[in-house]
Amino acid sequence: MRHAVGPRRGTGDRPRGARRPGAAQAAAARPARRRGAGRPDGQVRRADSRHRAPRPRRAGLPPAPGAAPGPGPAAPPALAAPAPPVDALPAVARFRALLGAGTGLSYRAAEPIDPATGSVRLLGATLAREGGKAEIETLTLDGLAEARIGAASAREVTLTLGDTTARIARLELRGLAAPGGTPEALALDQLRLEILTVEGDASFAIAEAVLEDYAAGRPGRLTLAGIDALLPQAGLVDRVRVGRVALRGLDLPGSLSAMGSQTTPPRASAGYAMEIESLLGSLAGQPVGGFGSLRLQGDPPAGEIETGRLALRDLRVEPSPPLEDWLRRLGYPALLADLTAESRYDRARGRLELGSLSLAGREMGVLGLSLALEGVTPEAAEAQDWEQLRLAGLALRLLDQSLLGRVARDAARQGRTTEAQVREGWARQAAAMLGAGPRGPAPGGIGPILVALQRFLRGEAKEVEVTARPPQPVALGELPAALMGGAAAVQRVLGLGAVAR
Repeated sequence: MRHAVGPRRGTGDRPRGARRPGAAQAAAARPARRRGAGRPDGQVRRADSRHRAPRPRRAGLPPAPGAAPGPGPAAPPALAAPAPPVDALPAVARFRALLGAGTGLSYRAAEPIDPATGSVRLLGATLAREGGKAEIETLTLDGLAEARIGAASAREVTLTLGDTTARIARLELRGLAAPGGTPEALALDQLRLEILTVEGDASFAIAEAVLEDYAAGRPGRLTLAGIDALLPQAGLVDRVRVGRVALRGLDLPGSLSAMGSQTTPPRASAGYAMEIESLLGSLAGQPVGGFGSLRLQGDPPAGEIETGRLALRDLRVEPSPPLEDWLRRLGYPALLADLTAESRYDRARGRLELGSLSLAGREMGVLGLSLALEGVTPEAAEAQDWEQLRLAGLALRLLDQSLLGRVARDAARQGRTTEAQVREGWARQAAAMLGAGPRGPAPGGIGPILVALQRFLRGEAKEVEVTARPPQPVALGELPAALMGGAAAVQRVLGLGAVAR
């Protein structure tokens, strides 16, 4: 058992700086050391700061005899190498050079990603030039070189051009090059946009847009999905929605340039196709019309021969003014139709043949047209000199599947007469239009044509076909004069014929 008999003896109980007991006596007993003692001739060395070693500063009491010396002062921490200025990053410098002197670049921060590939990430970037600017929250650049960006991605992009503002949730770009620094030389492998919205004179939104192989002389591809456009000034509709638009096989830069200069677009060497799916137009929230699909296709050229096809499916026109009353009287809930056509173009001869153009109205009838034109050259198309095109042949076909009968019955109700009397009146009107007198058809070979038309109008035939086979191709600009010359002149110039089935 420990007894508390007073403070423990030891250094821990001495006041700081007090000597040990007996230290004063020991110091007095040591002989005093005279300056210069132990040196030859008792000389004293001159004090010279240049030769005297600096004395260590004493801190507290000297160490006890035999104690090991304490550790030396700690070395100062090593300083991290300062980060290079962001403009000193090679990727940022190259990007500035690509933008050119007319575009300014600023950003909140820059982060190098991979020095080996020259990739960098810019935060809060702004690209500004006269007339507009682009603000990008996150911009990642990779593979930067002279006049080329290997890859780029951007998020939360805002483009401002005058009163128009566009926003893009995400942008991905691959292989952008502009050799020579001219817009005509611009080329890219792929550009993808997600959730594009545009607000201004024309407001629209696109869920996704993909542009691929955009380069002069190269077949490109463009795909748009989820289009929603507001058209307050259109009149017939104020909103149009499209499920998908796809275009492939065309030289896109060359086609755009031709549209701007109104010249002939480059020839598609490997065929082309355009598709539009699920189009719907509306007015004040009510559907007006649309179609299920539209496909335009051009086959690869076979020498100087080019062929193509067109197909419009599920065309629908809703019963809105001024069609609403007419459709209701005829018993149609809406106007439904399909359109198809085929074409053949001989570039060497300048001959265009349009065959099997067919507009088929469901529960109505079919209107068919085929024709052949000569003088269809790129020069004529550029000059828009359509009057110099020459008609080489034509066939017009009408098949009644119930439309003519419905119209006749509606007219009978309106006039309080019979359907047969209405049809007979149509037959007499046709004879008068062709110049036939009360005793028969007018001279000039119009008789067979009139007979076929009257059979069709009276309901005795369901189909009638009128043909034109000119003795020699006739310029379109000469047709009005021929039609004004009467039935005989028309027959002589066009070589008309007709047949009823």
